[in-house]
Amino acid sequence: MKKFVRWLREIGRWVKRVPISNSYWWAIALVGISIVVVGSLGWTEQSFRLAGMCLQLGGVLTVVWGILKTRAEFGQPTVRSQFKALIKVFPPLNPPAITATMNIALPGLSAQGYGYSTHGPSADQSIEGRVGHLESIVKKLEDAQGRTYITVLQAESKAQEALNAQARQ
Repeated sequence: MKKFVRWLREIGRWVKRVPISNSYWWAIALVGISIVVVGSLGWTEQSFRLAGMCLQLGGVLTVVWGILKTRAEFGQPTVRSQFKALIKVFPPLNPPAITATMNIALPGLSAQGYGYSTHGPSADQSIEGRVGHLESIVKKLEDAQGRTYITVLQAESKAQEALNAQARQ
């Protein structure tokens, strides 16, 4: 028994002299611990699968940790900050309408422009939902056309009145 204990001590000293990073020794220790856990649970298929799952999760976490360290060493933004930035630009359920107005005045010329933008239906809507969305857009366009026609008629009557007033002078 003394020889075995002395042999284990010599193995410990030998391990300390081996030029391997501490991370490798932690990996070897985890594999050893998983073997001991499997043995204590009874060498069943379920215990082997559980140990394998734990080792794979440890491998995934090691890869994630390595990627995060590499990004930090090269001065790249963290994954958390990139995720937060991505969430900030997530499209809202009902985006606001985008409108624009422009007025131009030049000597002898004047013009006005108006713009309106709308959003399409969501990609996961059914055919009936998309048709309903298109019908609502057509209704809005018909309303806008009616308002535009009335505005044009009013502008024509004002222009005609101005021409009549100018002709009387």
